[in-house]
Amino acid sequence: MKQSLVRSIIICMFATILAACGGGSGDTAPDEASISSPPIAQCPILSENDALLENCDSDNDGIDDSVDEFPLDKGESFDFDGDGVGDNADTDDDNDAWSDNDEIECSSDPLNISSQPKDNDNDHQCDELDLDDDNDGYSDLNELSEGSDTMDTSSKPIDFDGDFISNLVDSDDDNDGINDEFDSCPFTDDFDLSADFDGDGCDDTDEDVDDDNDGYSDLDELSEGSDTMDASSKPIDFDGDFISDLVDSDDDNDGINDEFDSCPFTDDFDLSADIDGDGCDDANEDTDDDNDGVVDIDDPFPNDAYKVKLPKGIFSSHTEGFTVDSLDNPEARGGLIRVEWETIEPEPGEFDFSEIDLLVQDMKDRKQMWSLGVRTSFHSPTWLADKLGAEYFEFEFDEGYLEQNPDTITSWPKPWDPVVQDRLKILVDELAARYNTDSDLGLVYISQMASKGIEGHLIGVTEDSLAENGVTEESWVNISVATAEMFAAAFTNKALAFEIHDILFSPNAAIRIIDSLWENPELHYRIGAAMWWLSGKTSYQTELLDFMENFEGPIYAQLIGKSSQPQRFENDEFTSVFDQADQLGIRYIEIWNNDMVISDWDEDYALFNEQVDARYSETNAEYLDTDID
Repeated sequence: MKQSLVRSIIICMFATILAACGGGSGDTAPDEASISSPPIAQCPILSENDALLENCDSDNDGIDDSVDEFPLDKGESFDFDGDGVGDNADTDDDNDAWSDNDEIECSSDPLNISSQPKDNDNDHQCDELDLDDDNDGYSDLNELSEGSDTMDTSSKPIDFDGDFISNLVDSDDDNDGINDEFDSCPFTDDFDLSADFDGDGCDDTDEDVDDDNDGYSDLDELSEGSDTMDASSKPIDFDGDFISDLVDSDDDNDGINDEFDSCPFTDDFDLSADIDGDGCDDANEDTDDDNDGVVDIDDPFPNDAYKVKLPKGIFSSHTEGFTVDSLDNPEARGGLIRVEWETIEPEPGEFDFSEIDLLVQDMKDRKQMWSLGVRTSFHSPTWLADKLGAEYFEFEFDEGYLEQNPDTITSWPKPWDPVVQDRLKILVDELAARYNTDSDLGLVYISQMASKGIEGHLIGVTEDSLAENGVTEESWVNISVATAEMFAAAFTNKALAFEIHDILFSPNAAIRIIDSLWENPELHYRIGAAMWWLSGKTSYQTELLDFMENFEGPIYAQLIGKSSQPQRFENDEFTSVFDQADQLGIRYIEIWNNDMVISDWDEDYALFNEQVDARYSETNAEYLDTDID
């Protein structure tokens, strides 16, 4: 070992002298560069165990052996991590378990063990290159599109079928082999292809509501009797909306529920040609365009359910039996047919309208109008009490009244008794069914359970007796309004009249009744006020006269008596009634039949007719177009 070392030193010294002397080939002086930067000498090494000499580069790699950690390996010079593998061959120079290439790609320092790539899931793929940073099976791109956290393994996108493709990007969310675009049930659990008749991705057993995919639900088809497994077998469907007629609430799809559609199978329906909105085309289907209960052929106003004729002029009253000759008066425009309830319904449900029909025909032959009044109170049938148990009034009258009216009947049905109300409604409905469509019927009086069955008074009944029988202002107003509404509901396109008097020793009840009826928009201003006590006098029922003078609606009147009773008229003058009629705005007057037969007053009748024709319209249109305060 020592001999080798000595030999090496000698050789190096000799080589150094030769170099300093110009290599032994002359006396040429060395240049300044050679003197200032002598080259590193190659140092022969007899053995790798021999010690190195300074300024030697044994492997000739340009690195002094003193700093070359691999002096005998020209391909290596340094070993940063001291692991015995040169940095050139070492794939992890800082021995941090990350390859140098990975660190360079992941932007960390390959020569700094404390500088390592970010790796959220510790899968040795840096986050910059890792397609699944939290290693939860869902790509970062998938998670970002769904809004889940790419760095949290517990935060996952929605994935129905668990195939690690979120629903948002999965083309087959339930993994049943049917693309979601064509899958009617894209989230089928435990899908069985053998139970999918129409191949729509829905399990027929518990999911598919239309097994044959013909547009009709299985339930619909089963109810109609068509085959749920045959697309050519369909239920009846008039409007083709894929809801069978049996369950479709609007079979013709006209926007009107079948429950209210009078023509539920209208083809090519035109809403603009359906005035009443009943689902029937007015032009070729609807026989009652305004749905007022009167067929168009009999309706003077077929396109307006609320427009009705209002009679005006001179009429004859009491056109009963032999008195029809009162209609021969040239100024008579018609007459009142007044009948008793007991006459037209002698037994419950047995109706006899022959008397009415006879008189109606007589007026039709004369081309005249007619009015109808049914007297109730003591003209009501006795079977109401005898067979049906209706309660009756038992009134007491003043002795003075009874002395003047010895034949006064003191007992009749209570109007609010349920039996009475039910039976009266049946009667009114029967009358309306028979006469509501008669265009010559101009006025219907509302029956009252008052002294005479139409007139609204209880003259002569004592105050104590009224109280004992339950007659109060409130009870009388309520039952009167209810009865009037009953008549209006039956006679849908007729003018109606409610006769008023002072009652309960006051005008209040009468005024409240008329105001309530007139101000009810649902009655469409068809119910006017009637006074069967037109006398020309201003001293009788003065408060009601004031009310009438200011009443905006139609007023119908009947004279208080006949001309042979002059004391009943102002200054004993029969004709004073016409002056009062003009003052109050009365459009219609019934003259007692006696005074229609004689011709003494024809000129007055003619003048009244002329005046009302100029003053009043034929219908209630003027009221329909005006807001009633």
